[in-house]
Amino acid sequence: GRAPALEPGPTPHRLLERVAKHAKRATLPVYVSIDKDVFSAEVARTNWDQGQLLLQHALDAIGLFSGRVIGSDITGEVSTYRYQTWWKRWLSNRDGQEIPPASLIDAWQREHALLNRSLVTALDDAASPRSVSPHGGYAEGV
Repeated sequence: GRAPALEPGPTPHRLLERVAKHAKRATLPVYVSIDKDVFSAEVARTNWDQGQLLLQHALDAIGLFSGRVIGSDITGEVSTYRYQTWWKRWLSNRDGQEIPPASLIDAWQREHALLNRSLVTALDDAASPRSVSPHGGYAEGV
């Protein structure tokens, strides 16, 4: 039905409960994709919509899949990129993407760098022993 799709999003705590419930049942390898606009502005500011997650929520969620993470990506870097085509500029404006003031961009990018390090460390710790190494082949005892 439509009702669940129209409900407001879950709180971070409730979302983590749902992830934990599924993680307990699942046994397959996991690919983790993190878009940083899910985080609260106090974690890392973006020029997109901001979510409510704190770093600890993400670390706890990643930890639920310990030993099963076979790959990951992290997206959502803050940027001052100006699209060349009117169509892409229109789309980014519809998305609420604003170009941050130059006076803030360095600080925002430093926040993202710290967040990236924390997330990559957690993802490395949760990696499956059969994860693909960045140098090709399979990593041993990652």
